[in-house]
Amino acid sequence: MGRLKNQQEIIDYGATLREWPKKIWSWEEVPEYYRGFTDSLREQGMPLSAMVWVPSKGYERDSYEYLGIHFDGRIILLKPEKNGKICQISFSAKDIVYIQDLEYMLNCEYRFFYRENGQMKRAELPYNQAVQYLFLPFLNMALGLEEEFTFSQRMKEHPRPEHLLHDDHALYSYSEAAFRLGEKITDYHWGKYEVSSRRLFFHTKKQCAWMLCHTEGGDCLIEYGANYHETIYLPGRASRVSWQEERQLLRLEAAVDEEVYPVKELYYSTKN
Repeated sequence: MGRLKNQQEIIDYGATLREWPKKIWSWEEVPEYYRGFTDSLREQGMPLSAMVWVPSKGYERDSYEYLGIHFDGRIILLKPEKNGKICQISFSAKDIVYIQDLEYMLNCEYRFFYRENGQMKRAELPYNQAVQYLFLPFLNMALGLEEEFTFSQRMKEHPRPEHLLHDDHALYSYSEAAFRLGEKITDYHWGKYEVSSRRLFFHTKKQCAWMLCHTEGGDCLIEYGANYHETIYLPGRASRVSWQEERQLLRLEAAVDEEVYPVKELYYSTKN
């Protein structure tokens, strides 16, 4: 086998691994500039397991560092600013109106849409698919679930639509997300659509699929394509679904305190 003649030809992937999200195992591992916030929460009983530290990724222009905390029914995001101060975003799970879970290969993000002082606000929680288990407690708490919630018992008692195993296996797999909102899928619609793109002299079409699941606890919209998939959780207290059959349009909205907020518009080719 050939050998590299120059050490400079060796590709070092270590920096990438060092920039992955990390579970905090001891209080000494909390970066010092966050301790003014975390020490106070520690005194209130916050465990180490409530924190995840996410370093900035040097190879991504818009990447940023943050410390994510889920504790006592709240999600807290701490971010260093250029002026040396720490930006704090804090909101209660009971104020969340809906959640988007966006996954594009390894790059993923939770988006929490919540009400504060009568205004709709958005908080983002970027994460790496490879360590998604570190971030699931944030999603579970935001939906009023136990930190270690799993789908297994609910799916055992109320299975997913079995025909999707053959008609669209990916949707069958992704539909487990709906069990975060309720004990069973009471009704559902699914279908497909195409996305066209052009590169130089080539014109391609990619097929995407979607599924809207109704549960007693709210609605869950699932959508996937070649390299991504998106899940929207819209709890029952806010969910509003409408169809425009002539335009083949699904419109998802959130209604809170007489205010209506657009969540998603999806144009489909087929609906089942």
